[in-house]
Amino acid sequence: MSKIKCILLFVAVAGLQLSALSQGSSTNSPYSRYGYGMLADQSSSAGHAMGGLGYGLRNSSQINPMNPASYSAVDSLTFLFDMGVDFQISWMKESYGGKLNKQKDYNGNIKNINMLFPVGKGFAVSAGIMPDTYVGYNYTQQDTYGYTSYYGSGGFHEVYGGLAYKYDNFSIGANIGYLFGDIEHYVYTTPVSSSGIYQDSIRIRAHDLIYTLGLQQTIPLNNHKQLILGAAYTPKLKMTARGTESQYIGSTVIKDTISSGNEFDMAQKLGVGLSLMSGDQWTIGADVLWENWADAKLNGVTDTLNNRLRYAAGFEYTPNSRSRNFFSRVKYRAGGYYSNSYITTDAGSKYDEYGMSLGLGLPVNKSVIHVSFDYVHVKPTIANMLTENYFKITLNYTFNETWFRKWKLY
Repeated sequence: MSKIKCILLFVAVAGLQLSALSQGSSTNSPYSRYGYGMLADQSSSAGHAMGGLGYGLRNSSQINPMNPASYSAVDSLTFLFDMGVDFQISWMKESYGGKLNKQKDYNGNIKNINMLFPVGKGFAVSAGIMPDTYVGYNYTQQDTYGYTSYYGSGGFHEVYGGLAYKYDNFSIGANIGYLFGDIEHYVYTTPVSSSGIYQDSIRIRAHDLIYTLGLQQTIPLNNHKQLILGAAYTPKLKMTARGTESQYIGSTVIKDTISSGNEFDMAQKLGVGLSLMSGDQWTIGADVLWENWADAKLNGVTDTLNNRLRYAAGFEYTPNSRSRNFFSRVKYRAGGYYSNSYITTDAGSKYDEYGMSLGLGLPVNKSVIHVSFDYVHVKPTIANMLTENYFKITLNYTFNETWFRKWKLY
């Protein structure tokens, strides 16, 4: 495939993803009613199946936007293109008003598209589109006063370009992205004693540039092993944003405000990780991510969000990448993670999130089909509040093309 065709393919699929992201969501969680919604996993195809690792992962056949310093690992003759989709089943339950409420939902969406290629000795460039947050929920509560329905949709997405440079065993990289999106929340209350329906709609529209700096150090060890240390930092982002709120009783407007002067921030983030590699046979790794949401303003205030910590660990094993046996060349992956919530609900509840993942990297010539299976348990900190369980299947295809080779005539 020619260089121009590869780039046109990337642009075409990017347009499809933007359309899909604007029409769908990868969550049905009522917790996405708070803050900016549920936070997205931006790990690579391999890292996703290893518990969501990324900061210390460095692989010549993977695109890892979590740490832009990893881009310089790409081979000097290689073009990589990666696209992913996910499918999800969710089970939710809570005790409300003395009743046990249950709900089951299905959804899916395009997860990411990315490309990566070298541009000179030690340099590599990446570009892509990936989600930052998801909002998606639809549920109804009943009490003695009537019915209240809650509906929300949207999220933030990021189009980025990245550059990395490698000198000896040290690599530095940076992503510059354009963060944008809309979040919409609606509340409809139908009282028992009145015919007037109360409506409240809130919309946040935001956009701005976002930056991430990444570092990686490779330390050679004995027996072809390597220890890789990595870190990535994203400063707090003060978004160009506008919030609007409208309230109605029947057709009568009782509130219509615009909060364009209030601040909407994305949190400062620092992630560190390490991985131990033995050639292309096995990799083990661990990550820690800290997000300073407590200092991030949401509609001008800083008392609605909490600092977040995420811990992840995982491994990958390939029996023999040079074998003719297909199953010996398959990459077997597993991992897990834990994180606390960055939001607090109206009832004062937070949640803890636990996840486990299994995955396979199935070789197709030089390219790879990645399949991962995830189980996620969301446990509230207050008894009888909403508990969520998810089973997710993620499919990625990493297209690997040799397109920089110079042919010689004899």
